Amino acid sequence: YNADDVATNRARVALMLGLPEDALAVMNAVHGADVAFVTGPGVYPSTDALVTRESGLAVVALGADCVPIGIVGSDGMTVAAAHCGWRGLVADVVGAVITAVRDCGSDIGAVVLGPAICGRCYRVPLERADVVRSGTSPAVGAAALEAFANGHLGIDVRKGVRVRLGELGVAPSAIHVVAGCTAEDAGLFSYRRDGITGRQGLAVAVGGVW
Repeated sequence: YNADDVATNRARVALMLGLPEDALAVMNAVHGADVAFVTGPGVYPSTDALVTRESGLAVVALGADCVPIGIVGSDGMTVAAAHCGWRGLVADVVGAVITAVRDCGSDIGAVVLGPAICGRCYRVPLERADVVRSGTSPAVGAAALEAFANGHLGIDVRKGVRVRLGELGVAPSAIHVVAGCTAEDAGLFSYRRDGITGRQGLAVAVGGVW
């Protein structure tokens, strides 16, 4: 990737949020369930969720088929971003980040699920489907796994995330899905489709999600 282009795009995101161009905390996701509480900008390694209560800081989730998640606390002061692929669904990064927000004393005001690959486009070996089925609740597994007439299976992580949020007590009316399938939309990055690609970013700050 071109580091100058990345820096320019991140500065534009910060500007859209009304923040200084360097006021972004960006995760270096590793498909796990670790949560970091952050108070300053920078790149945070080996974590798939960031939580902050700093009004001058945005937390950013990146993905190119996995689900970027933005969370706004009902207290108006706590925000979070998370990255969830099929491994994260099994590791329960969704449960970890929702718990972290609530541990700050806030309930969940809104959750935004960004663009992600759909089950039709993300067909997987039976062994991978079995890991999702055995590593999640029956309801989450049923939502995430899609069966096709030829016996193939696909994983739709975003559908699984929606059900997991419901299990955690997040109201359906608080969950908002934006954009479509990364593999089907040529305007979105998709590693599954292209092999070498950039990343979508979902940024959350006190006062908004972009």
